[in-house]
Amino acid sequence: MSERLKKMTVEIKLKAKSEIDLISQEKSKKEEDPRVFAWDMRFYQRSINESRIKFSHQEWKQHFSMTNCIAGLNLVCGSLFGISIKEVPMGAESKVWHEAVRKLQIIAPQEGLVSTVYLDLFARSGKDVQPSNEIIQHAKVDINGKLIQPSTFAINTSFVPSLEGANLNFRDLETLFHEFGHILSFIFLRNQRPGNAPFSLLEIPPILMEKFVNDYRVVSTFAKHEKTGKILPKEWFDSAKETYSLFKNTEKLTKIALAEYDIAVHNLRIIGRNTSLMLQKINENTLPIPHLDGTHFQTQFMHLGPYGSSFYSYILSEIFADHAWKKHFENDPLNRKQGEKLRNEVLSLTGLKDPFEMIKLYIEENPDKIME
Repeated sequence: MSERLKKMTVEIKLKAKSEIDLISQEKSKKEEDPRVFAWDMRFYQRSINESRIKFSHQEWKQHFSMTNCIAGLNLVCGSLFGISIKEVPMGAESKVWHEAVRKLQIIAPQEGLVSTVYLDLFARSGKDVQPSNEIIQHAKVDINGKLIQPSTFAINTSFVPSLEGANLNFRDLETLFHEFGHILSFIFLRNQRPGNAPFSLLEIPPILMEKFVNDYRVVSTFAKHEKTGKILPKEWFDSAKETYSLFKNTEKLTKIALAEYDIAVHNLRIIGRNTSLMLQKINENTLPIPHLDGTHFQTQFMHLGPYGSSFYSYILSEIFADHAWKKHFENDPLNRKQGEKLRNEVLSLTGLKDPFEMIKLYIEENPDKIME
């Protein structure tokens, strides 16, 4: 796999060069030295994005209240899988850790309540900033497969609240749907635990869920201004998609570098070795900008342990999810037949079946050919 990643690096670096050139041009407007370093990336990416965006961020967020976003989750999941998602009051039985937490119930037509999901989405002092989904309580089924105990989950993010309150921007919306994609896999797996396969593609469902909020046909059904009720203008939506994908190749190279590092530390005896030097060498060979000496990014690489040398599966999941979207959803994103196919052939099997066999059955193509 490392050789495959190196081949991808060569191809993506050529595309990323234009992105770094764009940042260099922006930097040259304010500084004499146009070379791009690690500390420049976020600042000038944001500067470029702000100059190209065709709407006010506050106006955008007024179309994405939490009520609207939950309605969007309900629309997608109801259309594809026949389940409903609704927000409910906490009630005396719910012991939550903060007053900002919201409670969702997931209802299936035949079984009723199948899961409860707590949403803790907005930043506050002392809160973990990494988006995550946590299992609070596993589902339980009897010997006949009948659900006897619904599952319980929590989604944690640190979105920045808007002046209007609990409203989301474009990236927030993607993250919410992404984390919910993980939960859908757990719900359909019931009491089985994914991730025990030698190679798992657990990120396919969440990445596919992101694609529904990158489709205006879907978003326009729930993105309504909270005061006027007007639908989000398509021009704004297209502007957001274009702007936030400006540096997609640079982002891919960062993931490849992390995947290379993940493989390296799990394949070698690293006791007594300087892992910062290992990461530096990988960064120098992979990233389009110089490595930043004196930093130890690996100490905050939260996927290093859970993925156990298979962080590269995140990159492959993106490739397979893209093919799945184009084949099964691009023409009709809310097609129930395709939703059931996704449920039966991916969501209910992720981590339990050989991933390449699963992909071959679902996408109806040879995975090796897709990765070429």
